[in-house]
Amino acid sequence: MSDSKSTSRRLFFATIGALLLGVLAGTLLGKNAEPLGEVSKLVVQALKAIAIPLLFLAIVDGLLKARLSGRGFGIMAGVSSFNALVSVVIALVLVNVFKPGLLLHGIITANSHTTAGTLKEVSWIKALESVVPESIIEPFASGSTPGVIVIALLFGFGLRLVLRAPQEQDILPENLVQKTFTTLFAVCIKIIGWLIYLVPIAVFCAVAKAVGRSGLSLIVGLSAYVMTCIAGMTIQILMTYQLWIAGHPRLTLRTFWRAARAPAIYAFGINSSLATMPMTLTALRECGVKDEAARLSTCIGTNFNNDGILLYEVVAALIIAQALGIDMSLGTQLWVALLSVVATLGVSGFPEAGIVALTLVLSSLHLPGEALVTLLSVDWVIARCRSTTNVLADMTVATAIDRFTPDPVAQHP
Repeated sequence: MSDSKSTSRRLFFATIGALLLGVLAGTLLGKNAEPLGEVSKLVVQALKAIAIPLLFLAIVDGLLKARLSGRGFGIMAGVSSFNALVSVVIALVLVNVFKPGLLLHGIITANSHTTAGTLKEVSWIKALESVVPESIIEPFASGSTPGVIVIALLFGFGLRLVLRAPQEQDILPENLVQKTFTTLFAVCIKIIGWLIYLVPIAVFCAVAKAVGRSGLSLIVGLSAYVMTCIAGMTIQILMTYQLWIAGHPRLTLRTFWRAARAPAIYAFGINSSLATMPMTLTALRECGVKDEAARLSTCIGTNFNNDGILLYEVVAALIIAQALGIDMSLGTQLWVALLSVVATLGVSGFPEAGIVALTLVLSSLHLPGEALVTLLSVDWVIARCRSTTNVLADMTVATAIDRFTPDPVAQHP
């Protein structure tokens, strides 16, 4: 965990430095900073190239390891789904009421070649057609997130059934297959880790180009974006999570928040809900939550309890569309939310998962990925809020599982 913390700290300061240098370079160079935008575009293309195979391997690897039975799993899935729905609603309301994307109009268009109105209205029939790919290769080549997810689910479930068939044990040893997919998944994560080190360079180039074209209005627009994301996560924590906790008959809000303080602060500092897992389990033990419920939510459910990432994806995608002058209907916005949900499930559980997931969403919507780099200049703030929200989501779901599952001691005195 110390390595993760030091890496996070280095990226934190590197991104801040890149932002400040980008503002200075853009001010000095003016429109001569335009060519720098091509560098940021290359970084996004590299992220997109690895994001699709990462999504496939993450789903297959997860299915091979998952335990998909038991009442606790059903409760976890239900509570996580409800929390995700609420986070989506919060994101849609904030973006549509306050329209923060309008403040980023000049900045986002400076870093993309998309013009207003180029995003076609989503047809749900066409959307369903995109779920069923014409070939196995086509979704990987085109970057179609729904198609890749369907192929990964079919392949993962099929492989899971084959590996558990007694007659196939000698042909396909289950441990060997699992280790193979886990290794490939780890390789993709390692590559993502290398690419993340290029983000400060991309931020410098994108900010310099945007400031060179639009001036310091960049600060106002990015501030509105940050405030929208943080406001949404704060509402999710104070409204949704508090209601679940308040409904627990043996747990008070004061006890919960006293225990949750340490993992929440640590998650904010290290920017990883996964690395905070030991502290999260300790905090749940202090709350009196059963170990079975705590481990189910924190160790397995952490792949589903990603309200911070989900809310951020929806807000960011809609803000980019607003900044480009694209008027999305409610149906299109719901399609954005659905894509965000499936992308979050696919690539959650490792540092900077939010960036990778948003890359997948923008690619599926045919929105310019290079617009993402401008938002990455302030992602060091939002990312920490995402991690904190995800840790509190894990703890909240654990308390719900604890509440609705019987106590083994009470059942077998």
